[in-house]
Amino acid sequence: MIWQTHFAEFNGWLSRRYGNDFTVKLPFSGRVVSVAEPSVIRALFADRGEHTHAGEANRFLEPVMGRNSVLLLDGPEHTRQRKLVHPPFHGSEWLRTETSSAT
Repeated sequence: MIWQTHFAEFNGWLSRRYGNDFTVKLPFSGRVVSVAEPSVIRALFADRGEHTHAGEANRFLEPVMGRNSVLLLDGPEHTRQRKLVHPPFHGSEWLRTETSSAT
C-alpha cells in the first residue's frame, strides 16, 4: 500500500504521469481527485457548496472525526459550524490578531 506509507512520493508519481489534475481510485478512500492548478484550487475554495460537496467526499473520516466535524458537513450547516470554530480573519479582525500576538 504505497499510497498510505509514501503518499507524497506516490502523489508526485501520479502528477508526473497524469498532470496537475487527476482522479484515482484508492482502497478504502474510493475515488480521490487531486488538484494542483492554482486557478482551479481558488475556484474550489470560492465555491459555497453549490457545486462541491467536501463533506460528502470526506465521509470516510467520520469514524475518526465524528459526525458533526466541519470536514464532514456541507452547505449551511458547514458554514455555521465553521464560523463557530474559526474566527473571521479579515480586515480589522486580522489587524487586531496581529497586534495582540506581537505584544
